[in-house]
Amino acid sequence: MEHQFVPQIQARDEAEVFPGAGGDRLSLRVNAEGGEWPVAVVEGVSEDRGWAPFHSHPWDELTYVLEGEIEFRVGEKLATGRTGTIVALPREVPHSVRVPAGTARYLMVTMGAPSVAFLQEIGQAYADGPTLERLVEIAGRHGVKPAED
Repeated sequence: MEHQFVPQIQARDEAEVFPGAGGDRLSLRVNAEGGEWPVAVVEGVSEDRGWAPFHSHPWDELTYVLEGEIEFRVGEKLATGRTGTIVALPREVPHSVRVPAGTARYLMVTMGAPSVAFLQEIGQAYADGPTLERLVEIAGRHGVKPAED
């Protein structure tokens, strides 16, 4: 399978920064989504106390907690991830996250389907003042599906 990795050395302040869902701040560290095997690496900072809508998506995702604490709901399992925790989210597995207190910093690696355009669009929708209609429309175009709680 082909990917679009290119050699790069990127300082943190050189990353493309954009808003994320729930007020997160996201930094695009690697965007190799142009080939047959899309891969992206995004660093995030969150203080979002509310649970993200329970959902699934068409890409595989690894989330590594760099600092702070993040609560994860993956299928029926609920767990608290502290610094050093890694969570594997295979595509189509329903999940949700929230930051119960303080600030959390995380690294998210997505692979197997494009995710960056979704993250950018959904973050901008939240920054603009989201409407349910707009969030559903963006999610649908990117293969993100709501899941039953």
